[in-house]
Amino acid sequence: MIAIHSDHVVSPKDSGIGYDILSGYIVIEGENIKDVLPSLPDSFDGKVYDFGKSIIMPAIVEPHTHAIFGGDRASEFHMRMQGASYVEIAKAGGGILSTMSKTRQASDEELASLLKKRLDIFLKNGALTVEVKSGYDLTHEGEIRLLKIIRNTGAWHDVDVYATYLGAHAVPKDRDRNDYIEEIVGRTLPEIREKELADFVDVFCDETAYNVSEALKIFTRAKELGFAIKVHAEELKHTGISKEAAKLGALSADHLIKVEREDLTVMKEHGTIPTLLPPTVYLLKEDLTRTLRLLDEIGMPFAMATDFNPGSSPVISTWTMVDIAITRFGIPLERIIPAITIMAARALGLSDRGQVNAGKKAYLIALEVDNLEYLGYLFGVSPVKAVFKGEHIVYEHEDSNVWI
Repeated sequence: MIAIHSDHVVSPKDSGIGYDILSGYIVIEGENIKDVLPSLPDSFDGKVYDFGKSIIMPAIVEPHTHAIFGGDRASEFHMRMQGASYVEIAKAGGGILSTMSKTRQASDEELASLLKKRLDIFLKNGALTVEVKSGYDLTHEGEIRLLKIIRNTGAWHDVDVYATYLGAHAVPKDRDRNDYIEEIVGRTLPEIREKELADFVDVFCDETAYNVSEALKIFTRAKELGFAIKVHAEELKHTGISKEAAKLGALSADHLIKVEREDLTVMKEHGTIPTLLPPTVYLLKEDLTRTLRLLDEIGMPFAMATDFNPGSSPVISTWTMVDIAITRFGIPLERIIPAITIMAARALGLSDRGQVNAGKKAYLIALEVDNLEYLGYLFGVSPVKAVFKGEHIVYEHEDSNVWI
């Protein structure tokens, strides 16, 4: 048993908007928080970590990544910065299908090594829960291969890894569209279920990918097999898939740049979590202002994620995402802190983490700052000093803060 002390223990509110700050001791037994106390009893004989004024908060939950892939799309990135659109790049042979060929060429060992390195970076930035999607092979055997690598790599890493099947990420050019969808629902999904290779099923529903009826066909089969579902929704154009997926019980609808009020109302009614991806919006030169206004008017909490991928969001740091959310889109801390913790956990169907409360998992991070207002202000700097997974420190580095 251990205890962690801080004058600034930050815990998001149950509502998903706002947070409480208290001074005290977090008592940890095993992997769980046993209690949060203003002072320790004299009988306590465990080790005490005293972080003084440094902030202690829940570890980051990263609910949307594409972290298993081969190659890069650096040249495409610079094309976009010079004005080329996502659709133009895709039509020119770039985009998802470009990464597909590089991923197919990579060996299992190469992909596992790359995924391990990326999970290490997430960990150093304070994440102990990371969702990883397949979707960069787009064949039955290849997608199974990616999911196995995700499962095997996550099984021994300090980060809790959740796998998502995203075989419907793009339509492979070497396959008939309808035949590929039939293979997904008739062969791939049942095999993934039988072998327990994925926790979720996702579909990219948009003008460059799958239409609403195709997405719903895949989701309906996934639900029949017992999968939880998530959806790439309303990113490049409005399709209405967010509300339709919500009616099927989707855990989350992600992107939502082009979302409408009716979509959000239906999502709220069915408990589907809106997940915003600020780096993608920023790098696609889009805007979140309208979406954020609708969420505020409806009073709806949301999650946030990096959307780490080799194309539209080569951003692997949660703190860079936070910097963008604050400085580019004006998202307040009252929204951001829950969005990367408790709401991000709910976007994965997890209720056992994301708060500093008795009974929750003791997945905690110590920051090098004593005030959350340093977030965004310390642009480009990770404030993480230490990462606790239960009673164990799984990452720490020498204090290098220049402010306190």
